[in-house]
Amino acid sequence: MNTVLSSGRIRLPIAILFIALGISYSYGQNKAVEQIIEKVDLFTKGLPQEKIFLHTDRAYYGSGETIWFQSYAAAGSANLPSTLSQTVYTQLIDSNDSLIYQVVTESINGFGSGYIDLPPNLADGKYQLVSFTNWMKNFGEEYFFRKAIRIVNNDVEVLTSAVAQQNIDLQFFPESGNLVDQIPTKIAFKAIDENGLGVNIKGKILGSNGEEYDLVSDYDGMGQFFLTPTLGVTYYGQIEGIDEQFPLQEVQKEGFSLRTSQTQSDPLKITTLRNGRPDAGSQLQLIIHQRGRVLYSVEINQKGSISIAEVPTEKFPLGIVSITLFDEKGVEPLAERLVFVENLSSQISISQLKKEYGIRDEVNLELALSSAQSDSLSGVFSVSVIDLNQSLELEPERTVLTELLLNSDLKGHISNPSYYFDPENSKRKEHLDLVMLTHGWRRFVWNEILNEDIPAIDYVMEKGVQLKGQIVREFSNDKAEANASVSLINPALGIFLETETDRNGEFSFEDLGLTEDDDVILKAERQRGNKTNVTYLIDSTTFKTGYSRYHEKYEEQLETGMFLLGKKTRDKIDSAYAYLYDSSAIMLGDFVLEGTRVADEETQLKETSFGKGTDAIDFDNPMFMGQFDPIGALRGKFPGVDISGFPGSYNVSIRQAGRINPSPPLFLLDDVPVSIDLINSMSIDQIEKVVLFKGLSSAAVLFGESGVGGVLAFYTKKGADSPSKSLPNTGVITRKVPNAYQLTREFYAPKYETKKPEHIRPDRRILLHWQPMLELNNWDKAKLKFWTSDLETTMLINIQGLTYLGEPISQSFYLDTVKN
Repeated sequence: MNTVLSSGRIRLPIAILFIALGISYSYGQNKAVEQIIEKVDLFTKGLPQEKIFLHTDRAYYGSGETIWFQSYAAAGSANLPSTLSQTVYTQLIDSNDSLIYQVVTESINGFGSGYIDLPPNLADGKYQLVSFTNWMKNFGEEYFFRKAIRIVNNDVEVLTSAVAQQNIDLQFFPESGNLVDQIPTKIAFKAIDENGLGVNIKGKILGSNGEEYDLVSDYDGMGQFFLTPTLGVTYYGQIEGIDEQFPLQEVQKEGFSLRTSQTQSDPLKITTLRNGRPDAGSQLQLIIHQRGRVLYSVEINQKGSISIAEVPTEKFPLGIVSITLFDEKGVEPLAERLVFVENLSSQISISQLKKEYGIRDEVNLELALSSAQSDSLSGVFSVSVIDLNQSLELEPERTVLTELLLNSDLKGHISNPSYYFDPENSKRKEHLDLVMLTHGWRRFVWNEILNEDIPAIDYVMEKGVQLKGQIVREFSNDKAEANASVSLINPALGIFLETETDRNGEFSFEDLGLTEDDDVILKAERQRGNKTNVTYLIDSTTFKTGYSRYHEKYEEQLETGMFLLGKKTRDKIDSAYAYLYDSSAIMLGDFVLEGTRVADEETQLKETSFGKGTDAIDFDNPMFMGQFDPIGALRGKFPGVDISGFPGSYNVSIRQAGRINPSPPLFLLDDVPVSIDLINSMSIDQIEKVVLFKGLSSAAVLFGESGVGGVLAFYTKKGADSPSKSLPNTGVITRKVPNAYQLTREFYAPKYETKKPEHIRPDRRILLHWQPMLELNNWDKAKLKFWTSDLETTMLINIQGLTYLGEPISQSFYLDTVKN
């Protein structure tokens, strides 16, 4: 018998109505509740969860373009900006699991920005951006942030592939978890394809006793129906056109069920239904928590079959709330239900908006936060402005709001999560509740918490860049060198670190604040005999993630013609007018020749990691042709530097004012102190330049007492300029650090305030403005300024951000551009 009335209310069986008795509640915290809270607190603080969201300027690109992004790292139950990790990894993966690009960015108090320059020959197809921290690896790749990126190079229409019917799976989710004999239950369902994407269906629910119910999905393969299950009866779903049967859970003889309801202004009503438990009348514990933080607890003295609790939610944080019913001892979860609580949230206000702007018109906006809950609110935001007429998307499907409040906390794939946050969508709350019913909480499992089952931690929280490696002996079959002393030096940044190798010859330097442009000097000394004939094996491995079909984006129909037309036009403009944006290029007729930048080469030659020297010599100068040893070549080249003796046995002194017996000079090789004998053993074609430091005031300050006699700093040639002859092994190398932080780059866009020659270039930009790391607050306004292009279009201003109190904010605005 169908138990759904025309009003949509549930008709309780007569037996349950007559058994229902009085109910009493205690809103305090007894020992059982305190024990639960203590264990939850221990779990969440001991294993804080990090989340990552990437705001990209858009989701569709052509090869050779740049992906601009800002990272938002949140941690803990309140989604506060994360201070746990300072290093964020972002990878671009193609559909064949190949790593195309990795960017390592610095996250300062939860916020960072970066970019990916797409290769010009990158193939058309589906890609994914994957972002994570080292700490997040401890909890599995399912917690990594993933975003579908589409590279469009071919003028074709992409259609959704039809999913074979036999690949459809139908899953059932009774409200709060179980089917219990004679308890009317709301049952949600979801039909998914082989990639976990929702598929809309029609069919029937059939019972072995002849019962029959309609089965029709409402949105994204999800729907619901009501059923009063009977013990001993089996139920299954049947989809039209598919022979397979999809069974429901087995009906339990006794147990509990939770039912929730809430209107806009009423408190959350939680109904507890019980059937057949021998411990009737015991005190049950109702725990309401959010991301591991207990918000409310209710003690239920359930004397009958139905208990109703009303919970005020006006002070609950925005987002998913989990309701768990425990037994009287607080050790066994009996039922669980997820609900989404919507409360007042902060907004971004924009002033000085005009209805329309002209072409090449200046857009001046003022942005501010407005909050009904706080007089002092601030956060960090990012802003993208794109030309919608050239884009393949209207608004982003993934936002900081959907990621931090929905996707990152639930199991399974949620298609187009922005749909559930659109205030214009009249069915969004109904469909959002279907998401709560069909996607379980994934951040922790009660059994793990109550049993204090803490997973193993293999990855640390990174506060900077890591440099790891191994030292082995030369000429000894690469035998590991244990207990060797290893130094890491970058004089320009004031970095002087030391460590020792372990029994396997391995060493590690942690939390380095180094960028991809920084060099470090590594110096090793063996424990025995202070010998240096060692080899460095630097660990440059990359943690590689794979492409996930589970997070793949399917476009129903993608017409790429206009997008590619705009891309080809922009490419032609870039090629034809490239010289206008490169001050080193000179246009001669139809040819572009590279000119010489105006720069003081002599000053550049004197620059070192220690600052600018007194004088410098470039050994690539033709006057050194035919000479062999670097010290002999310096004879007579540096005023005040006296060199006597012969090759292999030179004496060098640097004259010092007021001193009759000058101290011996300090010799450096690639910024590392060495003996004159080592310099004597080298050939001149190994040296790029020599920089002189002299004078007590400069050399002594930079190099200490050893620099009192002046300094001669020799620098070897790098890369392709290095000669084939190898340097004597000194245990010293200079190199870049693998996976160092990406250098910052400022987004460029033309400004038409005053006329310039380069403004003859046609302006057909698709990305009109990109501004990361923008701080907003609700007591002052921030200015946003950019210029429109040459095209009549509609501009989308998309703003993403996270407040310092952990509130995600996402808003979009539209502006029109018309010809003047």
